Amino acid sequence: MEFIRSLLYKNLQDLRKERGLTQKTVADAIGVSQSSYGRWEAGEWISPESIEKLAQFYGVRSSRFFYDPDLNEPPMKTSAPSPKEITKKLEELIQFINK
Repeated sequence: MEFIRSLLYKNLQDLRKERGLTQKTVADAIGVSQSSYGRWEAGEWISPESIEKLAQFYGVRSSRFFYDPDLNEPPMKTSAPSPKEITKKLEELIQFINK
């Protein structure tokens, strides 16, 4: 879960900096305070609605915030994940969405 969270905040910063924007510019564009946006980049949880607003602002899919550019290809698995693995990942996703 922490890995997903760190990807989100790193990608938030990277997208903003790549486009030469300030935190205030992004915050104003999506209708939040600069301090709220700054806390997001510092690691505070973001609501799914805010993630969607950010994706619309940047013109990307919301999944872009969870992309790891350092991983060129996912590792190959020789077998399908177990039901326990799938359940665990779904529970992590539900927890993330509900925060």
